Amino acid sequence: MTRYVKVEGVPGLVRDMESNALLNVNANEIELAQKQKRIREQSKTNYQNLEDTVNTLQKDMCEIKKALALLLSRSI
Repeated sequence: MTRYVKVEGVPGLVRDMESNALLNVNANEIELAQKQKRIREQSKTNYQNLEDTVNTLQKDMCEIKKALALLLSRSI
């Protein structure tokens, strides 16, 4: 018996008869999916870096405000 059986009506898909899993054997589709995954991961990393930068700037601004308030209170 063959381990992989083509799925009717869906080119590029086969069924693994041992695990009953559907597998994509179309190399172009696999490469495209991997590229899209890398793009999503890079986008997520970029977003996280941007979020970290904004949080750091917010903390810095808070410290500056406190320092200015302290200076103003001492000068009055």
